[in-house]
Amino acid sequence: MRGQLIRFALLGGLNTAVTGALIALLAQVMHPQLAYTVAFLVGLSANALLTGPLVFGVSSTRAQRLTYTAWYLGTYLVGLLVLEVSGAERGSALSGLVVLVTAPLGFLGGRFVFDVRHDAPRAERNTTP
Repeated sequence: MRGQLIRFALLGGLNTAVTGALIALLAQVMHPQLAYTVAFLVGLSANALLTGPLVFGVSSTRAQRLTYTAWYLGTYLVGLLVLEVSGAERGSALSGLVVLVTAPLGFLGGRFVFDVRHDAPRAERNTTP
């Protein structure tokens, strides 16, 4: 699990930084919830394709990618709720901090969806595309 956390931190950290910056930038010209939506869709696309193989060392199946996408849509709704409760307004760079809530949810979802077993060597895990 340590290696997974490191790989998640690297990939997720990059995604979080890009997503957070994109949200903060877009929130200067549009409502923070719309900015979050646009940035979220960019991050979702990257995560659905890269998390299985790069973070958890498995070739993800189409069903897993779709399930992970559904998990992330739930995460998206949590993010919208956080923005609503925080009272974020247009022009607030703090809107980008919503990723501090949503990023950990992404890791938990990945571990669940990609059925990562602690005791199984990489070769024994699901490696079928």
